[in-house]
Amino acid sequence: MKSREPATDRAQATLEAAVALVVAVLCCALVVQVVMVTRARSVVGHLARVGARTAIVNPTIEAVRADVVSVSDLDPRRVQVSISPGVEPGDRVRVTVTYRCETDVVGVGPLIPDLTLTASLWAVVE
Repeated sequence: MKSREPATDRAQATLEAAVALVVAVLCCALVVQVVMVTRARSVVGHLARVGARTAIVNPTIEAVRADVVSVSDLDPRRVQVSISPGVEPGDRVRVTVTYRCETDVVGVGPLIPDLTLTASLWAVVE
């Protein structure tokens, strides 16, 4: 004769499964957010290199910003570009790209504040 499982045991197992599922989903969302921030950090570094290459031949903020924004798929409203003065051949110019990375993945976005990612590079004007 089979004994039946008490209803409380089934309810406890269901509750444990529900809690474990929520924790697993939040962990997956956190991993997705970390990957998105890491990718944005890599892109910001690339944009600083692009800006430095542009500043070598045309060290104006307009030219550098136009090139930086044109090669990126990041939101241009959150990309800031600055260059240090250096307009004569042989001068050193520093290009700094700053990006405000929003943490907007459902479930973990509100727990993590938006991040500011920055990359700088020096170049010599030709």
